[in-house]
Amino acid sequence: MSWMSYWLSCHQRPWNPSQFQSKKRKREEGKGPYVKKPPNAFMLFLKSERKTVQEELGIRNSAAINKVLSERVQNKRELFQAEAQIEADIHALNNPGWSNKANYVSLLCRNVYPSTLEVMTS
Repeated sequence: MSWMSYWLSCHQRPWNPSQFQSKKRKREEGKGPYVKKPPNAFMLFLKSERKTVQEELGIRNSAAINKVLSERVQNKRELFQAEAQIEADIHALNNPGWSNKANYVSLLCRNVYPSTLEVMTS
């Protein structure tokens, strides 16, 4: 028996993709459904105006479009800030107790400073 056939007989296992998914499933068991942050004023402006700017200028490069939109947002700032505040209020009513800190803290901070996470969630 060659060393290669011996190694293959000892180390070769049947492929089981579920064993790799189980770690992810275990991490997500304790969590509730994922809740996104409410959009801010600029994100609402981007959502409503991006297609019109693409058609006007004929540009598909998102960096160039964002630059043009950032110059145009100054004119309509109050309107979109009011919309963003309404979205934030609706989000607060639908998701009581939700906070950015508790939901967007990095995994490194959770492992290093577990006491800060407990303070943030309570």
